[in-house]
Order: sequence, then structure tokens, then C-alpha cells
Amino acid sequence: MKFLVACILVSAAIGAEARAEWPNHANNLPVWIAPGYQSYPTIVSDGAAGSIIVWNEGPGTRAHRILADGTFAWDSAAVVCSSCTQGLLTAVNDASGGAYILSGRHNDLNGKTYVHHLSVDGAALWSVTESSAVDPEIAADGTGGALVVWENYQTYSATGVNVFAQRFNESGSLWRVNVSGDAPYGHELEPSVASDGSGGAFVAWEAAGIMVQRLSPLGAKEWQPYGVSLGTGRTPSIVADPVGGAMVAWGSGTAPWVTLVRRVNSSGVPIGSGPIEVTPPMGFGHVLPASDGGMILVGEADISRPPYYDRVVAQRIQPDGQVLWADGVEIVVAESANLTYHAAPDGSGGVIVTYSDGDGVFNVYAQRLSADGEKLWGEEGVVVSSAGADQKNPAGMIPSGTNYAIVAWGDGRNDGG
Repeated sequence: MKFLVACILVSAAIGAEARAEWPNHANNLPVWIAPGYQSYPTIVSDGAAGSIIVWNEGPGTRAHRILADGTFAWDSAAVVCSSCTQGLLTAVNDASGGAYILSGRHNDLNGKTYVHHLSVDGAALWSVTESSAVDPEIAADGTGGALVVWENYQTYSATGVNVFAQRFNESGSLWRVNVSGDAPYGHELEPSVASDGSGGAFVAWEAAGIMVQRLSPLGAKEWQPYGVSLGTGRTPSIVADPVGGAMVAWGSGTAPWVTLVRRVNSSGVPIGSGPIEVTPPMGFGHVLPASDGGMILVGEADISRPPYYDRVVAQRIQPDGQVLWADGVEIVVAESANLTYHAAPDGSGGVIVTYSDGDGVFNVYAQRLSADGEKLWGEEGVVVSSAGADQKNPAGMIPSGTNYAIVAWGDGRNDGG
């Protein structure tokens, strides 16, 4: 099967209808057309109003850089890795026009996690492989480097699964640390990482409860030896606040599902008597920092509760724990159980959500919410691509200069279409 990775520039002007740019590419810009299967793209800003798009191809990983005018910065797609085990991809900018690229698998005790550094010119500078490492997550460290966390199964038979973190700069690894230590909680799972903006990290994970730790720029643990407990639950996601603390969202892990949020201050002290409950309950797929130091959650609503249909919703929480958008903003009602979606900040305090959905044929759509939760692109959003065959797995929109954003996706129109 042949698949292409495609992308498009979209106007994101406030108060104006979103529209496709790059007019010389009426059916969107093909990034890579080749035999085989190109899948699961991810996208990151190049810091100059363009983007670097990364995708899986066969056993390896490729990338291409697109300038703001829709032209290619490189003569051909770069080979990031020719023989990596496939996994979900994420990437962060290296502040020099290149990117740190992360790939890894979930629920695979023998899985590997890969970290690559790609230069602004498309050169693969270095690669690091971590064995028996799954569920990785990456964040830019605020100084041109990257922070990576993962579940380490190398210690599985001795002390249980531990959460590890590693910091990289342009030359490679700076440090590697066992974040959870040999805590007496059993397995430490589902890590999430956020940067403190100066090379340090906030890490949250699931153990006997939801734990959080702060690491210095040198990798030293700054809070309690085994982290600080925020409450019970599963699958945390963390964002940093602007005053040296962090906010964590997680699910209750028991029926009926409840979404919980709690903030921890710069000294590692949890705020309040316990976590707050967020409406509507959701299995959040994306947690974004809000402009006021709070967070924006985007996820699939709990269909076991009214109104009992599949939908993607968003909610914003202030630093003081106030839930701002009543029962949440409904972004899309899914036509298919195969809905995929992605969320990214719009650069103005709001969020842009891209999603793939359809009845028979899948297309890519987008919606933008203001910081006040207003739908800026109409009640139903806008169509990003509705070409022949399927458009799936959108990689999200990234701000591109003033009032523009770029979205990439996997596209099936070249397969006999």
C-alpha cells in the first residue's frame, strides 16, 4: 500500500473564517509519496514559522522540513533511523531549527525507546536507544535540550518497574536518573514530564497513588526521596506553572470515571485538602498549559453518562482550581469509533483541535477555542482535507507566525485514488 504524508497551512485569524493557504497546492501539500506505508506523523515547529514533520516508514523513521511558504528546506526527506522498531512518534524543537525525536511502544516489556537529534539541515546527529523501556514522553527543557521519561523494565524482576528520566542537549545525554527510586509501592507506571523552563523537570507517575517529583537541571531530586503523593488514581499528565510549581490531571481509575486535578507548589507541597473534580469526566488525551498558569484538558467524554454518545470535549482549569467552562466545550460528536484527534496551543491562550472522522471515508477537520472557550471556527469547525480516500491520524496544528497554523496527517489518496 502507498500512503503519503500531507500537510497544509491554515489561517487562524481571530474573528475570521479559517481557510487553507499555500494556494498552489489546492489538494494540500504532499510531503512524501513512496512505496510501502507511511504512518503516524508528528509535527514540530522549526522556530521560523515552518515545521519539521516526522513519520514511520517500514522499519524506520523519516522527516522533512517545510518552510512557511510551503517549499521544502531539504532536497529529500531525511532518514532519522533506518531500522528502528516502529512506535508512536513525538518531537520537540531544539531551539536551533532542528528537533529531538522520540519513538517508543506501549505495553511491551521488551520494547525499546529511541531518542534522535536531527539538525536544522536534516542531518541525523546522534541516536540513543534504551532497552526494556516503554511509555516514553518528551518535553523541551527550555534551554535547547530535551527531557525524556519512561517506564524501565530492566528492574522488573528485582524491584519492580521504575520511572526513569534523562536529559539531552545538542551533544547527547547529560544525565540519567531513577526518578521513583526503589520506592516501596510496587510498580511505578505511566510517567509524564514537563519542563521548569531552565533545564529542570517535573515528573508525575502512577504508583500506589499519583506521585510527583521535581528534578534540578543537574538531575537531583528536589522533593521527597520517592516523590510527593497527590491522591489516588491512574494515568497522570503534568504541566508546569509560572511560579515554580506544577499542576497534574489524572483519572480516578474506578467506575464511574472521575477526572481529578491538583496543584503542587514550588516547595513540593500539594495545594488544598485534596484534588478537585473536573466536569465533564473524560479520558483526556491532551493536557496543555494555559496562559494563566492553569491547564486545558482535551479528551473523550465518558459515554457511560448523559448524553451517552461519543464526543471530544475540552475544559480549562485555573491555577486556583476553578473549572471555567461549565460542563466543558463539545468540540466534535464522533461518527465513527475510529476517531483520532490531537490538540495544541494556538499561541494566544486558546487551543486548536484537529481530528479525523467520517462515515465510510475519513476526513480531517479542525476547531479552535479561544481562552474563554468560544468556538472561533463555527459551531462545527472547518474541513482541513476532504480529498479522495482516507485522511487519518492528524498530527495537530502548530502556530506558524502570526495567525497561521500547520497540520499534517497520513493520507490514502495515492493508493489508486
